[in-house]
Amino acid sequence: MARPVIAKAMVDVAKEVGADAVAHGCTGKGNDQVRFELTFYALNPELKVVAPWREWDITGREDAIEYAKKHNVPIPVSKKSIYSRDRNLWHLSHEGDILEDPANEPKEDMYMMSVSPENAPSKPEYVINPFSFHKATPVVLNKYSLCSLFYLYCSVPFLLNLCNGSSLLQCDLFY
Repeated sequence: MARPVIAKAMVDVAKEVGADAVAHGCTGKGNDQVRFELTFYALNPELKVVAPWREWDITGREDAIEYAKKHNVPIPVSKKSIYSRDRNLWHLSHEGDILEDPANEPKEDMYMMSVSPENAPSKPEYVINPFSFHKATPVVLNKYSLCSLFYLYCSVPFLLNLCNGSSLLQCDLFY
C-alpha cells in the first residue's frame, strides 16, 4: 500500500524541482521495484527511472554499504546490522541476513517498535473496546473523538504507543 503513495510523492517533487529522473533503492529481486516504477510511469511516463541495484555494480547489501561509504552517504545500516528495513505508519519490516532462513529468530536489534517476548512486561495491559464506531467508521478512540479523515493516522500511532513495551504487535511473515 505504501509504495504507490511514496512514488506519487516522488513524482510530485520531481515535477516541482524540474527533475527529469527519479531513483529508488529497491533490489532487483523484489516486487517493490514494480510497484514504484508502474506508479512513476503511470503518473509521468517521461521520467527516467534510475535503479542502482539493476544498473550499477551493486549486487548485494554489502556493495550498497561500500558505495555509500565511498561517497559519504550517511545510512542507518552497517555490515553488522545489514537488514533492509521498511517502515511506515502501519509497520516495520526487516529482510535479509539471518531472516532469509525462516528457522532463525529475530535478533534483539530488530525490535524497534516492540520488544522481544523475553523482555515484554509479565503483567498484561488490557485495552477494552478502545474504538466507538458509527456506520463502520471509527469515531472515538479511547474516549477521544476522531475526525473520520484522520482516524487512520491517529489510531495506529496511538495504539502503538499504548502497546509500547509489549510484544503484542510482533509477528513473522513468510511468503
